[in-house]
Order: sequence, then structure tokens, then C-alpha cells
Amino acid sequence: MSGPVVGFLGPAGTFSEVAAGRLAGPWAEELVPVESIVNLIQGLAEGTIHGSDQRIDAAVVPIENSTEGSVGATLDTLVEHENLVITAELDLRIEQLLVARRAIELADIEQIYSHPQGLAQTSRFVAEHLPKAGVVPVSSTSRSIELVVASDEPWAAIGSRRAAELYGAVILRDDVQEQVNVTRFVLIERRDAPVERAAAEAEAIVAAAASPQRRAGDAERAMKTTVVFQGDGDGSPGWLVRCLSEFAFRSVNLTKIESRPLRGQLGHYRFFIDLEGAATDPDPVEAITRLSGIASGVRILGSYPVSADPV
Repeated sequence: MSGPVVGFLGPAGTFSEVAAGRLAGPWAEELVPVESIVNLIQGLAEGTIHGSDQRIDAAVVPIENSTEGSVGATLDTLVEHENLVITAELDLRIEQLLVARRAIELADIEQIYSHPQGLAQTSRFVAEHLPKAGVVPVSSTSRSIELVVASDEPWAAIGSRRAAELYGAVILRDDVQEQVNVTRFVLIERRDAPVERAAAEAEAIVAAAASPQRRAGDAERAMKTTVVFQGDGDGSPGWLVRCLSEFAFRSVNLTKIESRPLRGQLGHYRFFIDLEGAATDPDPVEAITRLSGIASGVRILGSYPVSADPV
């Protein structure tokens, strides 16, 4: 049998491809670009990408950015499929470049193309150095570079070094993002069909994702668990405090809490939390069990090694 096929948010040259190469490259037989987070996650749940016969065994998608926040499409689509689980994460430092088809003065650039997040992450640079240039959002940073390189117009694009190399673009400026910018990517697999990895390859992915930090007295690598919940009591005073107190009472640290609207139910929300520790540790187990008595739809979306420092 052939090895696992891992999908990533494409096209080729995106930061998602870089993340996929680092998270799954050591053991994946093939990395396949899919140009939609929704299609990618739904395809993984079903085993093939919709509208094609492309098999997919795992997926790498962005879930959070240090500048723009959580990726709603990833959270909303992941929670719809109970057969999917997060098995690893990677914090990737995002380096945005200003590129063009040929060397060109910044003052001569008439339009700048990039993904909306790429534009948001570099808005200060653009305002300061390219105030007269028009800004054109496109589907991905990689696509923006492809468009610019294919045109004779005095255009520029904002995107990754990988895409610049892929399409033969000239780099005009390095590091045009406003500040240190990190995107968190996650590896998702099917619960009932985990990807098979050779022992050495499994060790490689664990080493790549494991944090050098340890809890006091803990010889094991640090773990993180992602949980989702909602509830009919969310209109009652203190309901959310009661939910979160189950973790506080047991000294389980929450590293993130995110609310997403329940579709079709204005004013009602689904909550995503990340907590320190494995889903099998006694305190998280007890807290999640007690949470199930207060909220509904309680589900563990994954328990996995904490990412190393951004790479």
C-alpha cells in the first residue's frame, strides 16, 4: 500500500505548504494543495477531495495567527466533523516579502497584490513606502506572486520566499510585516484511520513539534488539549464563568479561549479552549467531565505535543 497523502491549503508556494513540509514531510508520500480550507477539511473527513478522486489521509491547515487571530474557517469546519482530530501543531514564523517580476523602484509600483491577511500584516509598510499604490486582495499570497510575475505591468506582490523562488520573482524587500508574525498550523487526521508512520518517522514528527519547555518534575514533553463546548445555559448570568471554573478549581491552565457564533442562532456561541496537559491527565479529565454536566456538545478536538518555539 502507498504511503499517506497529506493535503495543505494551496496553491503551491503558500506558508501552509512550508508548514506541511515540516509537519508531515518526513513521512508523507505526497503533499497535495487544496485551494479552500473548507474543501480540505471536508475532503479529509470523507477520504477524498470533493469533485475529484484525489485521496487524502491527513491535512495541514492554519488555525491561528499572532496578528489576525483565529482562522474561523478552520474552527467552524473542523467542529462539524466528529471523525477528525488534531494530532500535532507547528508555530511557523511568517516572513512576508515584497516581490515583483523585475527590479523596480517602489515609487513606480502601481498595484500590490496579496491575500487579505498578507495585506493586513504589512499595512504599515505599504502605507509608509507605497502610499499611491492600489491594493488588490487575491485568494492566496502564492497566487498574487504568480499573477504579478505573469504580467508586464508595474505591479508587486506580498508573499513567501518559497513562492518567490517557485515563480522566479525578484525580491524587492525582505521582512515587510509589521512585527514578529507567527501562524499556528495543525495536523488533522481521521480518528478511525490514523496515518501509519514508521517508528523513526513518528519520532521525527514528535521531536519537531515537541516543546523544549517542561512542567516542573515532568520528564515527558508538554502537551496541549483542545476542547469545544456550547450550551443552552449561555444566556444565564455566570454560565461561562461556571464552565471555566471547572478548570481553574483544578489548576488546569487555559492558554486560549475563542468564541464562534452558532450558525443560524444569533447571540449564541460555541467556545473553543486550549488547555495545558494531555486529555488523559487526571485533572483535565475531571474538569472536562464536570464541564459535560454544565455545557452541551463537549468534545475533545485533539491532544498533542506543544509546538517548539517558532521556526
